[in-house]
Amino acid sequence: MENGFNNNNREDYIERKNKAIYIIVTAIVIVLASFLINNFQARKEVEKDICNVYFLDASEEFLKSEERYISGDSEEEIVANVLEILKNKPISEVLVQSIPENVEFKDYWIDSKGTVYIDLHFTDGKKPKNDVALMARAALVWTLTDLEFINGVCITIDGDPIIAAGGEYIGILTRDDLVIDAAEIITEPLDEVTVKLYFSNGDSTGLDVEIRRIIVNPNQELGGYVLTELIKGPVDENLKPTVPPETKVLDLKVLDGVCYVDLSSDFVTKHSGGTSEELLTIYSIVNSLTSIEGIDKVQFLIEGEKQTTFKGGVDFSIQFTAKDLYL
Repeated sequence: MENGFNNNNREDYIERKNKAIYIIVTAIVIVLASFLINNFQARKEVEKDICNVYFLDASEEFLKSEERYISGDSEEEIVANVLEILKNKPISEVLVQSIPENVEFKDYWIDSKGTVYIDLHFTDGKKPKNDVALMARAALVWTLTDLEFINGVCITIDGDPIIAAGGEYIGILTRDDLVIDAAEIITEPLDEVTVKLYFSNGDSTGLDVEIRRIIVNPNQELGGYVLTELIKGPVDENLKPTVPPETKVLDLKVLDGVCYVDLSSDFVTKHSGGTSEELLTIYSIVNSLTSIEGIDKVQFLIEGEKQTTFKGGVDFSIQFTAKDLYL
């Protein structure tokens, strides 16, 4: 024995000390895990937020909205993502941008009362006409106040407040302040769907499928969205595009299981040609469209007219059905 502390006591002390350390470490791990799980769940909840984003209809006289999934880890980030969506083109082909091309969101911030302050800048120095400016303000206010944490919007231009026709300053705006009939604002429904897109494989000997999730208006033909995605090209770097990027979809309709696809002349003139390349292009479209329920065949039109051949090597006048293409 040494100082009344024998080997047995030492071992008991070490064992109790190790148990205490284990308990403390375990408690810390549990707390950290709980924090991370809660933070992850909170982020997932933010990512599931939906916002009605307001665009103009084709006449540019009325506002219509599209539901968009908004992600963000903070209120500021959510607002930034919403503004980015507003500046881009709508998904629906029957809607147009509500924010003029020359408008830049220079700065923004949110106060404690839920008012978002947005400073605009005109990139070319030209202010839009009064009716265009009014619709843009309406779109901004209606969109941002659809977020539950935004109550009002205050817009400035290069730091200066907006001046109304009567000479008074326009301050914080809410939906009630806008000269827009709420009955004229119509919400366009949107769905998220999975589509199959067929692109050329790496050595151009056949087609491989790429699965893609896209947002669509269920009231419009899904085939139009599929063609738009094909024109964009593949995401997978191992695949090759098959449709000239300059191609425009002029019309698309489905009658009795036949999808009539009317494409711009760029589809032909911008294509490189060659029988193999023509077949890859044709069947990338046909296989993609016939993967949609209700479409069995595809009839191509160019500028509204049937063509006897594509680029000279393939009969282009027939109604095509899906094919496992290997060259």
